[in-house]
Amino acid sequence: MNTLPIKSSKEAALEAKKEIDEGRSDNVQSLKTRFKAFDNAIGGWRFNTQIVLAGMSGSGKSFMLNMIRKDFANKELNGTFHKPFKQLHFAFEMSASDEIIRSASSDTKTSYGDLISAYEKLSDKKYKQVIEMLKLYAELDIDYVEVTGTVQQISDTIDQYQGKYPEYSLIISLDHTLLTDYMSEKDEIQLVSNLSRMMLKKRNKFSSLNIIISQLNAEIEKEIRLLNKELHFPTKRDLHGSKSVYRDADVVSIIHSPEKLGVQSYGRQNYITKDIVFNHIIKNRKFGKLGVRGMRQDFANGNLIELEENQYKI
Repeated sequence: MNTLPIKSSKEAALEAKKEIDEGRSDNVQSLKTRFKAFDNAIGGWRFNTQIVLAGMSGSGKSFMLNMIRKDFANKELNGTFHKPFKQLHFAFEMSASDEIIRSASSDTKTSYGDLISAYEKLSDKKYKQVIEMLKLYAELDIDYVEVTGTVQQISDTIDQYQGKYPEYSLIISLDHTLLTDYMSEKDEIQLVSNLSRMMLKKRNKFSSLNIIISQLNAEIEKEIRLLNKELHFPTKRDLHGSKSVYRDADVVSIIHSPEKLGVQSYGRQNYITKDIVFNHIIKNRKFGKLGVRGMRQDFANGNLIELEENQYKI
């Protein structure tokens, strides 16, 4: 007989008390990033949480995830967070070395092209600066999976990794859903649904912090959406595999770049779009704070910078 586990109300109440007591203690319960408004909206980056960052191709969602992961390991930001954790990143979109170069680009304010001497040879002074950054990155507790796999292979890899480090809490990130290999799935919708549900099971099993990069479908690019300000902002229907991705997530954030679609005045708020990327929080299960915040994009140097509303409102 293959039954499901049952938990009593007494057990649930004791777990609730533990979480409340932990919140009252001096031990910090959530991680911080440079995106302070985002942190505040979701109550910080907490374990036992599944977060989806979605967006069109080139919207900046992968840039943002890279910065978030690096911030988790930043002792200046999170030196008072004492729970031991390790980061496992499924780097399906780009290699681990490219992720590192992207980080170096951000930290040294040097474009990716300049770092790899694509246009002219990197100067000795800048090279020494970058080498010092690489030494720091080498000490970060982040491990990478560069080879794509099926949902089952991803699941088995997570189980094996947690088994190797049972004393650590896990931060599991995946970039991105549509690069997962097919096994028996009939289409992309079923693939994304299976992946989302599997990650939810890992969250429940290991109390992990999951961050999943997902795509938007083509609906937001339709002419009727572009011409009608009331339809500019993305919704859950714009998520690829929307039902399962939205249902399983605790937080859904859509990183959107209307400038790429030719939109100059965004939404009925008339936000300017030049070099602006918008972070729309459309689901926030535990804390309930929804809304939109603009960020200035500096993709050439691997940066996104949170702005105040008066910096992007006409």
